[in-house]
Amino acid sequence: MSTYPSRRRHTWALSDLPLDSHDILHALLESTTCGGLLVDREHRILQSNAVFDAAVGAPRGTAVERPGAEVLSCPGLSNRKRGCAADDLCLACSTWELVDRALLKNREQRRTVGVELETRGTVHVVEVEVRVSALGMDDERFAIVILGGLDRLREFRRWTDEGGMHGILGTEPNMFELFETIRRVGRSNVPVLIQGETGSGKEMVASALHRESARRDGPLVSVNCGALPPGLLESELFGHVEGAFTGASRPKQGRFELAHGGTIFLDEIGELSLDMQVALLRVLQDGTFERVGAERTCRTDARVLCATNRDLGRAVSHRRFRKDLFYRLAVVPLTVPSLRERPGDIPLLAEHLLTKAAKEYDKKAPELSRELVDLLSSYAWPGNVRELENAVRHALITSASSRLLPEHMPRLIAEHARRPPRAVTRPGALDQTAVARALRTARGNRSRTARLLGVSRATLYRYLEKWQEER
Repeated sequence: MSTYPSRRRHTWALSDLPLDSHDILHALLESTTCGGLLVDREHRILQSNAVFDAAVGAPRGTAVERPGAEVLSCPGLSNRKRGCAADDLCLACSTWELVDRALLKNREQRRTVGVELETRGTVHVVEVEVRVSALGMDDERFAIVILGGLDRLREFRRWTDEGGMHGILGTEPNMFELFETIRRVGRSNVPVLIQGETGSGKEMVASALHRESARRDGPLVSVNCGALPPGLLESELFGHVEGAFTGASRPKQGRFELAHGGTIFLDEIGELSLDMQVALLRVLQDGTFERVGAERTCRTDARVLCATNRDLGRAVSHRRFRKDLFYRLAVVPLTVPSLRERPGDIPLLAEHLLTKAAKEYDKKAPELSRELVDLLSSYAWPGNVRELENAVRHALITSASSRLLPEHMPRLIAEHARRPPRAVTRPGALDQTAVARALRTARGNRSRTARLLGVSRATLYRYLEKWQEER
């Protein structure tokens, strides 16, 4: 049968297999969730899998028979016409270097490469694991290249190009962390508790989770649990039969029935009464419920997403929220950053909201002045994105100018511009948490850490020296 790889030589002899070795290699590459390549000594691509083609943007099969440097190329070489300018070798340079080394030493080669993506001044680092193994077939020498993390790299590039995910705009690191969590959690079927301040965009996060899930073709049904009294909310969620209560002149399907095969989004879940919490717990446990006034048990298959601006943990300790329901809902707690926690996104959001409002009102979108952008970036935005949207609409409606200024904002925000500046931390100023996180992301590389933090290397070195002295 097959010849197993020697521990001494670390090569594969697949030519001894009874099946066609090319078919085996093709099946091997396609079976992995990583990017996969088969290349020869000259780095010519002989086979590539669908994951690799999608990650590099090559139509299926077009990478084959092409020089590897044309398909997976170094941005430093292509843009600067000189050697790779990265502090560490870039993904392309690392890959082809490891191919040469694996073929020379007959030994598997590995390296983790931090690929940098920059959007609107923010640098994101995505780690890709490169593994290369030598392969001997019919007296020829080849290399199998496995690239782990290309799907994550592809998603980061998409978010960078689009400035966000499924309509949620943001380029700050905490927003990309949110996007990655949505991508990862969306594919599962577990309940998700979305936490965040009022107006931070929890509804859009719920929509993104639905669109990332296998239920994306099913319905997304939303219910505001804080907008209805308990009696009406029970009918809204579970439906009722004719004559169940005064005014119930005909039977009605509830939202859980309407969401069958899809997703139900329960907003303001912290407003549920204790009786309704018991009913919801039952649905989460076994998917069953009864319509109001009915005896027949109904069953639903709906994924449950919930949102709240309350601290449910504290509500549990005060016995205003059931502990068992909390743990059912919070299988994956997800927090949406407030607008003041991502000030770098405010100009992007303001421009988007202004363009959107101008289109609705059939007006030409005015320009945002530098003074107004500075004001918007320094304001605390207690109402988050919703408050920003209302402020932009106010300025658009009340101003006839082609250039919006601070005085065009609502009075409360305009007065903020006239107050003497407070001693606040500068955007991009260093703190221990941010520096420690950046150092971990950059794997200790101080030059890359400085770029991640948006400061010079000298500034970072001075901070680290001071940090060491204080310790």
